[in-house]
Amino acid sequence: MNDKQKRDIERTVSQPPTEDTVRTLMVAIREVDDGAGGASLPRNLRAYCNWTVHMHLTANHQTEPFLKVVDNYIQHMKDSPDKPFQGTQTMESLYYMEDLRQSLRDFLKANGFDYTITDTDNTWKEFLKAYFALVHERKLTYSKADLVHAQEISLTTLSPSTGGIHFLTSAGETATLDFSMKLEVKKKDGTTTNISLPDWKTF
Repeated sequence: MNDKQKRDIERTVSQPPTEDTVRTLMVAIREVDDGAGGASLPRNLRAYCNWTVHMHLTANHQTEPFLKVVDNYIQHMKDSPDKPFQGTQTMESLYYMEDLRQSLRDFLKANGFDYTITDTDNTWKEFLKAYFALVHERKLTYSKADLVHAQEISLTTLSPSTGGIHFLTSAGETATLDFSMKLEVKKKDGTTTNISLPDWKTF
């Protein structure tokens, strides 16, 4: 980790989250990983970093977790729409950024940085708002043949009609953001399926 990367991380984690500070933080973390040969970060954390700067992220090893769980959900809705989806926890962890929160905390703590940004609920809420604004309508593509349905996803934030998406507080309670989410899924057959969260409706 060079001095500039260290300064960028120290500066951004000490300020209230904005789109600019969140982007700077994620880019600096990615650059640290680049300097280590691209092998120092958990796969999903690197994907979260890249998502903030790429309009279209196509690296299969990074996009696979996000597309795979959606592919499973689409198949579930075809086969057993009246039964609970077994991948709900995985999908919410990825798309509600619970996985990002934990992996970002681990990175900051392991490298001696202040990790208040992940451990203070109000600060994390502002981080999420800025992060979702950055990745709004940016695409994730998976091109390998092992998925049945999903080929590409873009995420859009919406004004909530029945309540916003949630995140877990440090006390393990559920807090709600002031927006909901739509995943627009481009499928391999050329059609599109939309999944709205948190109500899990498909249309």
